[in-house]
Amino acid sequence: KKLRQLIETKRPDLVFLFEVDDDWVRRIEEIEGYEYRDYHPLDNTYGVAFLSRRPVESVKVRHHVSEEIPSYE
Repeated sequence: KKLRQLIETKRPDLVFLFEVDDDWVRRIEEIEGYEYRDYHPLDNTYGVAFLSRRPVESVKVRHHVSEEIPSYE
């Protein structure tokens, strides 16, 4: 709830979240004003999420360290 309030108050153009699981995704889905969203929830504390108010040309998820640890490019 506090994170959602912070995002709604500050209204950043880009939001990157780490340690995201399915519960987090359900909660951040309620945040309005972000046209582009990309979620990779994981139960192993390495899940990530990306939200953008601005158009995004492309976002790729890479696994540089291991298949269990996603990274954004």
